[in-house]
Amino acid sequence: WDDLGGFDESFPGLEDIELSLRAAAKGYRVHFVPEALVHYRYRSEFSALWRQGTYYGKSFALLNRRYHELGLGSPPRTRVWKSWLWLVLALPASATRRFRYRWVWTLASRVGGLRAVLRRS
Repeated sequence: WDDLGGFDESFPGLEDIELSLRAAAKGYRVHFVPEALVHYRYRSEFSALWRQGTYYGKSFALLNRRYHELGLGSPPRTRVWKSWLWLVLALPASATRRFRYRWVWTLASRVGGLRAVLRRS
């Protein structure tokens, strides 16, 4: 934590992932731990959910840039394309409220990321 300087508080969201990228760039072993448990709560109103999703989408685009700045190569592009495909294929199954929240959040994050990339171009 001290060696990495903690979270980069200037980074707009997803600071934990950004910290992991800096750790990997410094040679620390960063890996998935399947036993780790995270509880995530979607915002209760669709408008708030949309704002949150677009915010995170913008942050994902900035993470991609940070990936390059740290000399880690290119992040896998398949994650983005798979989520767009999932949005199309999952639309008919969005009957439950919980599923609709997940679907809207995913769409919002993709839109936020797309906006960030287009603004940078």
